[in-house]
Amino acid sequence: MPGKPEIKNLSRKRLKVISCQVFSRPIVAQAAASPHKVDIDFIGKFLHEKPEHLGRILQEKINSASRRFYDAVILGYGMCGNATAGLVAGDIPLVLPTVHDCVSMFLGTHDRYLREFRKEPGTFWYIPDYLESRDSGCGGKWNPGNPLGSVPGQHLPETCDRYSEENAAYIREEMSSWKKRYRRAVLLEIEAGTTPAGLEEEIRQESKRNGWEFVKMEGSLRLFEKLINGPWDEEFLVIKPGEKIPLMLNN
Repeated sequence: MPGKPEIKNLSRKRLKVISCQVFSRPIVAQAAASPHKVDIDFIGKFLHEKPEHLGRILQEKINSASRRFYDAVILGYGMCGNATAGLVAGDIPLVLPTVHDCVSMFLGTHDRYLREFRKEPGTFWYIPDYLESRDSGCGGKWNPGNPLGSVPGQHLPETCDRYSEENAAYIREEMSSWKKRYRRAVLLEIEAGTTPAGLEEEIRQESKRNGWEFVKMEGSLRLFEKLINGPWDEEFLVIKPGEKIPLMLNN
């Protein structure tokens, strides 16, 4: 099991960052201003649809980062459907934030996410960095993290053409039934006013169609700065060489 962070002096470290492409802008910005030597490897977000495949790719990349070249491997991931659970550190420490997904990262703290969840558990989060890369490797395929474009009547299985209009209407209703679990749509921006006008309007219209309250909320780069520059305190797991990332339970 991971113990207390062992890497205290982070000055002039050689860091290998392996991150989801959704974090590309904040991580590149932090790496550019960092005193450390930072090499970055971004992985397409579409692999979240196959956690077991994502975990295998992450492990391969972790194994390839040798202490000959680096002092630590940094994961730009949370637990992400437990895709990172069970990953083994190579011959250098492995560091990752103690968050479950990208929402907590962009909010700046996991505690803030929990407060918002308790305030309104039926919240659907829209993150511009995620949405602006929505077509990367996904081929336009529908996924739960991207409701934009999911207008009733679209994205139906090809087999719907084989059914009567009544049955097709039922299929449409079932495909959109997940929306009933939500009441609020939050557009989460790192800096206020940075979301392209067209994208914000698209989110507003989607929210209106779904009957959700629309809210804009300011995010934070705080966790990204700590991820790259430290300190790696209680908000992070520091996995010793040869040890595994534990399963994180929801809390």
